[in-house]
Amino acid sequence: MNYATQMKIANNLRLLRQMEGLTQNQLAEHLSVGRSAIALLESGRKIPDINLLYRLSQFYNIPMEAILELDTDFLVRFALRNHSFSTSEKKLLVLYRHLPPYAKGQLMERAELLSEGYHPMENLVKK
Repeated sequence: MNYATQMKIANNLRLLRQMEGLTQNQLAEHLSVGRSAIALLESGRKIPDINLLYRLSQFYNIPMEAILELDTDFLVRFALRNHSFSTSEKKLLVLYRHLPPYAKGQLMERAELLSEGYHPMENLVKK
């Protein structure tokens, strides 16, 4: 398997976990594996064996082929079909769909920063 494909699968696994709102520890517990196994998969340093791939597909309620999908948009659309959203998540999706492309890009950048632990108030003047 080439490096680009391996990294795409790693990104898919990370995305699926994040879509479920799980930490690596929580996913590892659900699958009865160590957190380091999840970290290795999501970093692309390891690819899932067929047994783990099957367990992941069962956990996310998607076919194994979807995890191996190279088109991220397809994977997201497929995974979202089986996902139930909270009222807040639905509202956010509706708002996002009504934004112009530039604003969507700004929102995505801000959301990525927030998901990585960025807190705007902490970056104000600290004395």
